[in-house]
Amino acid sequence: FRSRRQRPPTPRLPSTHAAWLERCQALTAQFARLEGEAGQADQQRRQAELAVLQPCEQPRHLDVALVGCQQLAMEQHPALARALRHRGGLRLHLCEPLQPTANWSWPSAVQACDVVLYHLPLPVLAIDLRWLEALPTDQPLWLLSHAADPEAAASALAPLNSQWPELVSSRLLLWDGEARSLGTSLEPLTSWLEKEARALREATPRRRLQALHRRWQAELETLRRREWRSLLQRSQWLVAAGVAATPVASLDLVVLAAANTLMLQEMARIWDCPWNAEQLRAVAAELGQACLALGLVEWSSQALLGALRLEGTGWLLSTALQALAAAYLTRVVSHAIADYLALSSGVAAPDLEAVKRQAPLLIAKAAEAERLDWTAFLQQARGWLQANPRPAGT
Repeated sequence: FRSRRQRPPTPRLPSTHAAWLERCQALTAQFARLEGEAGQADQQRRQAELAVLQPCEQPRHLDVALVGCQQLAMEQHPALARALRHRGGLRLHLCEPLQPTANWSWPSAVQACDVVLYHLPLPVLAIDLRWLEALPTDQPLWLLSHAADPEAAASALAPLNSQWPELVSSRLLLWDGEARSLGTSLEPLTSWLEKEARALREATPRRRLQALHRRWQAELETLRRREWRSLLQRSQWLVAAGVAATPVASLDLVVLAAANTLMLQEMARIWDCPWNAEQLRAVAAELGQACLALGLVEWSSQALLGALRLEGTGWLLSTALQALAAAYLTRVVSHAIADYLALSSGVAAPDLEAVKRQAPLLIAKAAEAERLDWTAFLQQARGWLQANPRPAGT
């Protein structure tokens, strides 16, 4: 159980179609900044995707997609078209039978429809359950199932009823398979379409914008992580050089060095974060304290010493050991900050109490993600030490 206070930061999302358009347009500016001229083709594609979702001045027809792993027989299609009717106009899309896929992602043409009518012959197959499970939760769904015997149908639908009881109770259309009775079986759906037509015409474009926003955010996060990795490779050795030049006795200072201001400012730019330098340092300080509480400083030093013994050399001086531990902590703290910035993208200011509660988990996940090949890390460190000899008098 997680209380409301323990949930990760959640950006305030738009509630209107116009606001979603504005938010998606803002993402295109971030793409342009991260991709530059090399990403012009992708940027044009995104602008085209967004243009399709611009508001329509004239009332549009409703789109209903008939899908399923087994489609209706061809001779039943005319009866289906006659039965599905709507005063404002309705377009029926007959989709190809669904097949198993690697990611179980619904076709974009189906997701663009106002309603999905899933053809579900009995008995229910595992592949049907898998496709129904993969359908976006905000996509309106109705089921059309063949059942001449209601009692036999109830037994056959038990696997579905256990997982989606509300769907079976209110959105299931039973049909005996005869073309002449199809209109009667579809009557609850046609009545619902008449009642919900206006709401569907407003909700579908907004839902499609939300889906586009989620996909773009995932693409954007991939770009951000790629640029952040390049930043991290530079920052860890800058921190190490600073600690080597000015050895410190306090582990707290080593941790604070790992969250250097320049790195924080660059990360704020990558994530388009509005927080000022003081707010960023406060978040980094909380995460750094979690490093100390979890013993990552001592663990990283012991791991470096163990790797050094395996290498069988004595080139690693005590000052360099402290510097390399700071380099490792830079990786962990920076990864945890990146995760927090990704979670709080769009939040005006950090909630430091929330950071304090979430810091141990963020740091633990970051430490696991940054688990190093210490031998390879030492090889990098040797190159760094050769390029940055130990200052005289240290």
